[in-house]
Amino acid sequence: MKIENEFKQYCLSIAEIVIDKFYRKDFENTIQELLNYDATTLKVAIEKSQEAIDSLEKNKPIGLSEDFLIIAIANKSLLFNIAYELNESNYKTDEITYEEIYLKWTTIKNERDHKQGIERYFKTNDPLFNQNAYYWHIELRQSKLFDKIEVAFQILKEYLRFKFKYKEPITTINRIDKLMFDQNLNKDQILFIYDKLCGLIANADIQIQNNLSLIRLELTIRRIELEPYDLSEEIKKYDLDLILEESKKEESIEDQIAFLRKKQLALKGENDETGFLDEIVNLLQIDIDSLYLKLKFSETKELNIKEDLEIIINQQSEILNSVDSLGNQFKDYHKQNKENFDKIEKEIDSNFHKLFKSNDERTDILQRLDNIAKEQNVQDWQNRPLKSKLKVMLPLILFKYEREMDISDFKFPNNWVEFKELFISKM
Repeated sequence: MKIENEFKQYCLSIAEIVIDKFYRKDFENTIQELLNYDATTLKVAIEKSQEAIDSLEKNKPIGLSEDFLIIAIANKSLLFNIAYELNESNYKTDEITYEEIYLKWTTIKNERDHKQGIERYFKTNDPLFNQNAYYWHIELRQSKLFDKIEVAFQILKEYLRFKFKYKEPITTINRIDKLMFDQNLNKDQILFIYDKLCGLIANADIQIQNNLSLIRLELTIRRIELEPYDLSEEIKKYDLDLILEESKKEESIEDQIAFLRKKQLALKGENDETGFLDEIVNLLQIDIDSLYLKLKFSETKELNIKEDLEIIINQQSEILNSVDSLGNQFKDYHKQNKENFDKIEKEIDSNFHKLFKSNDERTDILQRLDNIAKEQNVQDWQNRPLKSKLKVMLPLILFKYEREMDISDFKFPNNWVEFKELFISKM
């Protein structure tokens, strides 16, 4: 493969026409800047290829030639192809104007972009941009916010320039604003552009976030000036009562459980330096366990509240029978204190997600319950819903405590708080 020196000089002259046009001057639009970049790349390829080859290690079985390296780089250059066509048409470089080059270059680029379609924005050298671009396309296609989706991407791709212009935040965002003004975007369209660009920076790696912090600040300021952020929806995402209320709109218990599971997964996927979201996840788990218990007792449609309580009592009796054959005594004990048991169990049902002051307290109590169940060899204990564990163990604990501790001044707890205090301090 051989490139005549005369043609190399011809290409250099074409590149210089473009570079000289905007040497130390601002570009009027993105196309001019891209053309200048193409010209600079072509110039460097021709002037520096031999120097690059000379810097490589010698004595390799396969060597590179200067012309091969030039072709490898220039093959993607639209300007190189234009120079070739002009040379073949016997144009002299002093007869060629920048305007002619610009017209040919933009025409070829537009034709190429049209052939590649919207997917070319999924194939840039920035993986984060590529991934987001695909989902933007879906969102824009469904919302029809832009008559031509291409318009949004033409502006959003300016993000790719941010990493080279991070020291000029105001100039950089002025450029974005000018592009939006030229396209006559409305308020909603402008907000879309601002929000997506801010989101890109927020999700970039830490080094890029630091470099682009001023650009992000400038974007945020202009976005707020156009319309302040409405954080009400964001706040609702973390309101436990609202989440539970929303879950109750699902018709079946299974759907409610699925809804809360999805919320849990979504919250676990977010950054949580404070531990606030982890607390919500744990509280949601309590409600999920409660729903599992409800589902278990609703599988038989004819069961009513009394039968549910009878099932729990029978489970409690079975546990005691398996340990010390106190089942009959326990049933009598349960009947004697039924009113108090019902009151506490009702409190467990109605305020289930508020039973524990903290995760540590919840963990401590559950660990104590697990230890008791393990000592008594309770079958299938770990698979029981949390609320079921509490209801099953509540009467048993008090029964054994009063019988085994031999406490003459024992006072039966009237509510969950009193039971919890007794359980933690005495047992």
